[in-house]
Amino acid sequence: MTGRERRRVMRLDVLRQPRDGECELRSVHLLDLSPLGVRVAHQEPWRAGVVCSVGLPPSLGALRLPGRVVWTRRRGTARLPEEDQEASYESGVEFTRLTAEQQA
Repeated sequence: MTGRERRRVMRLDVLRQPRDGECELRSVHLLDLSPLGVRVAHQEPWRAGVVCSVGLPPSLGALRLPGRVVWTRRRGTARLPEEDQEASYESGVEFTRLTAEQQA
């Protein structure tokens, strides 16, 4: 983590486009990152299939990657730092249609 990031869990921005077409920007906690997608913790349940984009911070390349929600589940908050207790759901987001540059 950079000197500026003091949280134990890095935060990302996810731009979701629910069924009515309006986009929602959500700040989430990064749990896992791979070439195929991310696992994130957040406050409210997400619907599988929702199209979104994941904004990576500068320390991870400052990219906005297209994706879709694959699954969501309720999680226990005992594993989270006190300041992050409100993140009681986690979701898997699969990256879609990545360019060669984004894949690199």
